[in-house]
Amino acid sequence: MNITLPSDTAQSFSFEKRFEAVCSTPLILDLAEKSLFMKRQFKKISPFTFVAGLSCGALGTSSSLNTIAETMAAFTGKLISKQAVAKRISQYAVEFLKLVLKAVVAYPLKIDIQQLDQILLHFKHVWLADSTSIKLDPSLVDIFPGSRNQTQKQSAILKIQLCYDILSGTLGGISTSAYTRNDQKASHDIFAIAQAGDLVIRDLGYLTMTSLQKMIEIGIFFVSRLSSQVAIFDLNGNPIDLLKHLKKHLTMDCDVLVSAAYKIKMRIVAIPLDKEITHRRIQKAKADRSSKTNHSDQYYELLGWSIYITNVPAEIIPANLIFSIYSIRWKIEIIFKVWKSYFRIAQIQKGSVHYVQSLIYAKLIMIILINHTYIAINNAVFKKTKRAISPLKLAQFISQTISPLTLTIRISKWKFTFLEFISYYHSYEKRKKRRNMPELIAAIRPI
Repeated sequence: MNITLPSDTAQSFSFEKRFEAVCSTPLILDLAEKSLFMKRQFKKISPFTFVAGLSCGALGTSSSLNTIAETMAAFTGKLISKQAVAKRISQYAVEFLKLVLKAVVAYPLKIDIQQLDQILLHFKHVWLADSTSIKLDPSLVDIFPGSRNQTQKQSAILKIQLCYDILSGTLGGISTSAYTRNDQKASHDIFAIAQAGDLVIRDLGYLTMTSLQKMIEIGIFFVSRLSSQVAIFDLNGNPIDLLKHLKKHLTMDCDVLVSAAYKIKMRIVAIPLDKEITHRRIQKAKADRSSKTNHSDQYYELLGWSIYITNVPAEIIPANLIFSIYSIRWKIEIIFKVWKSYFRIAQIQKGSVHYVQSLIYAKLIMIILINHTYIAINNAVFKKTKRAISPLKLAQFISQTISPLTLTIRISKWKFTFLEFISYYHSYEKRKKRRNMPELIAAIRPI
């Protein structure tokens, strides 16, 4: 994807043009026909106007029908009523937006590989997978059933699953479901996008032996935390007392058989943690305890180590780098923070099921398009300055500066270029006590 950034003489920076570059009119019309959204000739609200107006309007502080109608009017130059918008929102609109989101996610991106360490480039893709939840209006509990409180009252919660490829910047594998479909149930979703030669990094919530076994069979690499409840055995099938081994040898890096039921051969890596981190983990575990959880003394003792299972050979990722590799998983946490803090993904206007679903997909479409722009800006700034742009800082700037109607940033009075401005104010800062994401990636180097 080639996103043209503002020249030194540009008067404005328009996300509308980025929208048109990815969602061309022929593509939009084709998807509108496939989803049955366009059954007849449109008058004021064309399929393109519907997607662009809804996606832009959904990111504002208010995503009411009136706000969306205003946004569509700003795009078309024609007055559009909120009643006209409401008529276009249906099950066909939801299917149409799903197809548009899929097309936007699939749009190819390129990231400057100079920003990545050579170890990551052993893999075709490096997928970071995680999920986030959004509380919805209680009236939607039948569609999006969530957890129950102490009085057994059930809430309405939407769960969004996301896979992020750190090599290309692609936000892929986006899916929505009810909260009751937990991460373990979603553990096999990765096979829709991951291929042989890819690396998948996920947290404990996705740990299922069936998904790990399938990855090994396909040739997909993975790095995952190991649950203390999962048994391990030596290659002869003899049980291993993990805590006893770690107390004696302090570290561990060898092939083992994992799970009493499956006995899958994989590599285990255990790395001791310092006292401060161990103390924090123990305190958090005790604070998270519920009536259903009764941690053993052995569980607390094992919190003094980071324990991973992987099928990546030590020749590619040595033991001392496993922790650094796994740490880049926090990149996806930053993405979710951007979505909620600056792009208001969790602020869903009350309305019908189809309206709520349309808003969710519209928000995701615009978020993906903004991510495309972030990749282009980051590449351009890095090429000139060797500095990486913070997605949090850039998202805050966009959310505070962009025109809510036209998605335009006015830069006509600036005495500096757009890239100079972004590089100066929105690059990562160096901190003494905590590494930023580029520093975490830079730390992935063999000793």
